[in-house]
Amino acid sequence: MPPTVKVRTISAFKASPQSLLKPSVLRFRFKDFASLSHQSNDSTFSDVMVDNQGNGWKLELNPGGGSDSNTNDPGIGLYLYNKSKDDLVVSFTLIVRDSLGKAYDENSISDARTIASMGNLGWANFGLRRSTILDEENNVLVDGALLIDAHIQLKPKKKAIHIPSNPFAANMLGLLENEEDADVTFMVKKTKISAHKLILKMNAPVLYGFCEDQGEEGKAILIKETTPKIFKIVLRYVYGGDVPDSVTIEMAKDIIDAADRYEVTGLKLAVETTLVEALMLNDENFSDWLLYADSKTLPLLKEQAMNYFVSRAADLVNLECTEKLRESPKIMEEMMVVMSSSNVVDARFNNTGVNMTVNELRKKLDKEGLDVDGSKEALVSRLQEANKRQRTE
Repeated sequence: MPPTVKVRTISAFKASPQSLLKPSVLRFRFKDFASLSHQSNDSTFSDVMVDNQGNGWKLELNPGGGSDSNTNDPGIGLYLYNKSKDDLVVSFTLIVRDSLGKAYDENSISDARTIASMGNLGWANFGLRRSTILDEENNVLVDGALLIDAHIQLKPKKKAIHIPSNPFAANMLGLLENEEDADVTFMVKKTKISAHKLILKMNAPVLYGFCEDQGEEGKAILIKETTPKIFKIVLRYVYGGDVPDSVTIEMAKDIIDAADRYEVTGLKLAVETTLVEALMLNDENFSDWLLYADSKTLPLLKEQAMNYFVSRAADLVNLECTEKLRESPKIMEEMMVVMSSSNVVDARFNNTGVNMTVNELRKKLDKEGLDVDGSKEALVSRLQEANKRQRTE
């Protein structure tokens, strides 16, 4: 019978950044090797060892090898077991050390292999014979124990290693702040704001059109419809910047108005999302936001306001707050459709986009590399056309 082996509990361990690319060397010890059962396929197991990334490993030893081993003089079998909860991509070398610490024999799996959680990988016949190990002249055993080192290299998990950010966006924003290389100037409420025509041509065609129409070379282009603060936010987005965290609900409307006017669509949709995340609708304001969303083609915000109405329709339908909605037959018709279909889900329309939310539609279209701007009806139509093309290709 193989000896009883203690199994060490793997404690919680978080790898340091320095250990992610550092191979682990784990030493497994099989005591009293000569007394271990050496019938074919008989196994004994090592203690569980923990590598420098917190993964548990143990080694299975077949002193008599596998079923196809030479029964008169079998070669040992060795298998490395993954005792962690995750599948691991690994290459490893198992090294039998002699009494002087030298490598007596070794075998490697040098290409990356996946060892499933609780799975194993190794050799039914490692190559080193039991008789060679027991021969005292070879000095393989150390105080009767067989020592085997496992040199383990793990492929780091995705995003475990820091990837330096692409400096392009920061460089572009730095360019916006550098007036020396600018070739166009905007005048916004007596504030001069410099920019670059090439950037505008690629990312803000409407603003670039102003440059083309300015007439006198070098003359500042007058911007009347917004404030310097809002215009700078628009330009920062055009130059690769994000929506500032400091945007308030009041600012959001001003940014959306400017982004809509200058057709900086990405900024409009980004701020719409920020607005929807921050906005709490109530009986007094939902109709104003609904009308605003409809006027600026903000389907996500419009969907939010519609859903609020549907959830409170019985209480809101006769209130003064809905009076202004009655002035828009289009809005009233849309609300009736939403109300009539709010409790009906037809699986036949799942792939057509009809039952999708605006967020789902945008995510689907964006994944397909398609335009995500427009009303919900436009998004649904765009998805349906894409599905039709895929079926015919």
